[in-house]
Amino acid sequence: MNVYMKDNFCTIYKLKFHQLQRFLEEKGLKPVEDLKDADVVISGVCAAFDADEARAISIMQRNAKRHVPHYTIGCLVGVNPESLVTDHSYRTWEFAKLARDLTGVDDPGYDDAPLPSLFRSKEDYRIFDPARRFVGVTTGCGFECSYCPHKVGAGGVSSRPVDVVVADVRTAIAEGARIIHLTGLDTASYGREVGGNFGRLLAAVLAGVGDEAVFHIAQFNPEGLGAGDDFETLLRACSDPRVVDIQLPIQTASERLLGLMKRDYRIAAVRDFVERLRAANPSVFLRTDVMLGFPTETLAEAEETVRVVAALFNEAAIYTYERKAGTPIADVPAEWEIPQAEKKSRLKLVSERLQAAGVLVHSGGQRLSSLLEADKVKSAPDSPRCRMLEEGASSCD
Repeated sequence: MNVYMKDNFCTIYKLKFHQLQRFLEEKGLKPVEDLKDADVVISGVCAAFDADEARAISIMQRNAKRHVPHYTIGCLVGVNPESLVTDHSYRTWEFAKLARDLTGVDDPGYDDAPLPSLFRSKEDYRIFDPARRFVGVTTGCGFECSYCPHKVGAGGVSSRPVDVVVADVRTAIAEGARIIHLTGLDTASYGREVGGNFGRLLAAVLAGVGDEAVFHIAQFNPEGLGAGDDFETLLRACSDPRVVDIQLPIQTASERLLGLMKRDYRIAAVRDFVERLRAANPSVFLRTDVMLGFPTETLAEAEETVRVVAALFNEAAIYTYERKAGTPIADVPAEWEIPQAEKKSRLKLVSERLQAAGVLVHSGGQRLSSLLEADKVKSAPDSPRCRMLEEGASSCD
C-alpha cells in the first residue's frame, strides 16, 4: 500500500512524523512523493498561528482531492476541529493509535522508540545542513499560558528518559552531527511529571559526549529557570562552551502583562540568568520571542520590552497577538483588544528599534519568509553568529 504524507508541523512533531513513516515502512507500507500514487494519505496539521492554520487547511484540502482514505493528526484537531477536511482525525499525542489503525499492529513500545534526528525530506528544512540534527526531549506543554493554543492542541508535557536522550545524541554525533538542537514544544518543562528538570538532563548529555558537537537549546520558556539548586544546575550546564545557542521566549517585559498571560516568572530572574551566563559563556547566542498587541498592552510596555530585549538578546522573533478560541484570554471583553492597525504599527516600531540596537529581528511563525531570511543572515560566513561558533563547528544557525 502506498502512503503519501504532508505536514506543516513544528520541529518536534516533524520528528514524530518521521518516526511514523519509519514504522509504516517497517510494516510494509511504501512512502510515495506524488499524491496521485497514494492509496492512503496522512496530513500533519499545526495550529500555532492563523497562518499555520491556513497552511494546514490547504494541506488537508489538497490531500482530500485524492479521494482515498485520509488520516489527519496534529494540534489543529484539538484547536479548531470545525476546520478539518478528513476521514479520520487524531490528537497530537495519538501517533501510536494512528500507527495501529494504519497497520493493524498494536506496538505498546511505540512512543518509547528512538526518535529520528532528521526530518523526512530536505524539503522540510528552511536551510538543509546534514551536520545539523534535532534531538527531541519533550512533547506537549507543561504550562497554562492564557493566550497559547499549544496545551489545547498538544496536551500535557511528556519527557523522554535521560538515557534515551543521551543515546539519541550519541547516535546523531556518530552519524556526523556537529550541531545538536535539543528541542520540544516546551523544553523548560522537561522532567516535571517525573521529578526531573532540564538542567540535570543537559548536564547528563554534556557528560555523555565529547567535543565533536555544539548544542542549541530550543523553546526554553523562562519558567524553567527555576530557583535555588535548580537555577544553579541549569546555569552551570549552560555555561559549558559547547552550549552555543539558547532560546528564551520572554514575550514581554511587563510584569503586569506576564500576570495576564499566566506566565510564572519575573524579568529580573531572566536578567540575572543572562548576565551570569554571559560572564561564564561569553560566546553564547541568545534568542527570544516577543508578543506585541496583547490585550490592554500599552505603548510604554512595548517600549520597555524593547529596552530589555536590546540589553539581553542577540535575536528576537516578533509577532502579534492572535485571539485563539479555547484559550482563556479569548473570552476577555472586546474592548481589551488592541486594534489590528495599532498592532502592525507596534510591530514596525519595535522591529526598527531592535534592529537599530543591533538585534537580529524576524517575524516568527506568522511569516515563513521572514524566518528564512533570518536563517540566511545567520548562515552567512561573515555573520557575527558564525564568528562566535567554536572552531570545528561545521555551520551556524
